[in-house]
Amino acid sequence: PGSKRKIPWVVDPQLPDLPPQSDPNSKRARKKAAKFKGMLEKKKAKKAELKAASAEAREKEATKDDHLTEEERKAKEAKRLERKQEALRERAAFKASCTEGPSVILDCEFEPHLTDGEIRSLAQQVLYSYGSIKNAEKRLFLILSGVAGGLRE
Repeated sequence: PGSKRKIPWVVDPQLPDLPPQSDPNSKRARKKAAKFKGMLEKKKAKKAELKAASAEAREKEATKDDHLTEEERKAKEAKRLERKQEALRERAAFKASCTEGPSVILDCEFEPHLTDGEIRSLAQQVLYSYGSIKNAEKRLFLILSGVAGGLRE
């Protein structure tokens, strides 16, 4: 099904040139190995760079509030906790309103009979419905049945 990426032979570049029929140590194999090694080194350097940037961002975040007074820190923490409590209340209200409202069941077991375009369209319609339900004053309890394959993705 999917194409598998071939990893070239890892060849020691210090080996002397061998005749072309010697496949693992051929010039082409050595070039591929050198290219692969360069790619790995580049990947390792990029990872180290991202790690350093992440550490720098964490350090900056940690020292961001150093200039604040104790009262300002307490006020900021209280505000953060208040936002967190509000989010929890909204989630609880959403769950409660879903259980109180009517239920809608979408049976998706007919999916094997749909084309790829129809599956994508159905997925978009389900997402649109979910968004509308979430923003509605009176909410529905949306149940998807028989979801598999393409629709799940």
